[in-house]
Amino acid sequence: MAHDQPPRPTLILFPADDETFAVAAEQWIEDGSVMPEDLQAALRTRWPLALVRPRGLAGEHAAIWYVYRDGHWIRTRAASFGRRQQSDPRAGEVLLGRAGEGRDGGRL
Repeated sequence: MAHDQPPRPTLILFPADDETFAVAAEQWIEDGSVMPEDLQAALRTRWPLALVRPRGLAGEHAAIWYVYRDGHWIRTRAASFGRRQQSDPRAGEVLLGRAGEGRDGGRL
């Protein structure tokens, strides 16, 4: 009788834009980290605050793990940059008039 492997988890990584962290986490899954605590222990060899928590929604059959590099949610660099750019309350705002014209009459 063959031993059934648990389903490969989908990883939701924080921060999402740390490619080195993402590649390491995915590689450890490929190498056999099949339990959240296995992945967490492996990640902590490089990121001591790493935290791995399975998502446990009732009725959900997929294995989804939240993987936090710094032990908690952290904003991505892109989101942080965008937030700084919005010091002007109108920054990034596009108001449409008729037929695709910007509010000032310019074409979009």
